[in-house]
Amino acid sequence: MARLGVPATPNNYTIWYHDAAGLHPDLSRMLRLLERNQQPLTAQRCQDLYNRFIGTDHQSLLIDQTCSQLEDTMGRLRENLAAASSTTSSYAGLLDRFDQTLHTQQDVAAIQALLEDVLQETKAIRQSAVTLEATLASSAEEITKLNLDLTQAQHQAMTDSLTGLPNRRRFDQELAQQIGRAAQEARPLSLLLLDIDHFKAFNDRHGHQFGDQVLRVVAGILVTCIKGRDTAARLGGEEFAVILPDTLANGAEQLAEQIRTTVANSRVRHRSSGRDLGVITLSIGVAELLPEEPRESFIERADAAMYSAKRAGRNRIATATSQVAATPSVQLASG
Repeated sequence: MARLGVPATPNNYTIWYHDAAGLHPDLSRMLRLLERNQQPLTAQRCQDLYNRFIGTDHQSLLIDQTCSQLEDTMGRLRENLAAASSTTSSYAGLLDRFDQTLHTQQDVAAIQALLEDVLQETKAIRQSAVTLEATLASSAEEITKLNLDLTQAQHQAMTDSLTGLPNRRRFDQELAQQIGRAAQEARPLSLLLLDIDHFKAFNDRHGHQFGDQVLRVVAGILVTCIKGRDTAARLGGEEFAVILPDTLANGAEQLAEQIRTTVANSRVRHRSSGRDLGVITLSIGVAELLPEEPRESFIERADAAMYSAKRAGRNRIATATSQVAATPSVQLASG
């Protein structure tokens, strides 16, 4: 960490502990790739690595713990219901015996003794019913709370904490679902990959606080521009994606141009001083899903188009060809 100039924070120690212990091969591969490409491990990049590879694991652990608590609650509830069922069955048997005695027994003392048993059992079952009602009410409250906790944990596990957009995990799930739907129903599907131009330079010049502001501005513009079943997501760092169901390449290009111009016409200002921090621009790659195309190829073609837009001068869009380009790409790379 010292050799690479990595800030000594708890999250960064967690990243390198997972790497050194071999606990997360994908994280280790990404670290080696970034190092080979001489990508600086800035505080923002380290935070992105943590959110992408480790933060989601913590959310998964929270979901597992909540599910375990739900199982325990349901187990206790089953035990209480079983006990109540046993008590009710016993009481029903006692009533049957009392009914038979009334028809066969003439001894008043015997009938009175059995009546005392019925009275005592009635009191017991009434108390059992009161206890069961309280237990059921308590269990209902606990289950409601755990269900809310589970819903929140699931949402957090699929959401980028900085921008509020779906994160990479949710993007992967949604894209797989939409590819399956497009294949099954013979519908078009397009994908935009977007990267903020010169984002590292902006961070270095103005600081990560304003870099975060830029990310939120871009996220807000994406949400404003998309509609219907479209999904915008933050993939990590300064890279975003938009999934466009039922959209051909030309429609995707029109939306990409709308997003590009909206961002280019926006200016970032210092919130307290109002100081103009300049213009931000995007390079956008557009791809339309080919028949029977694998997900990896679909993403790679959009990624290659995005890097083509950067090489052509940035602040523009480029549309993927039907073949995968041989352009190497590094996720979380700045440019």
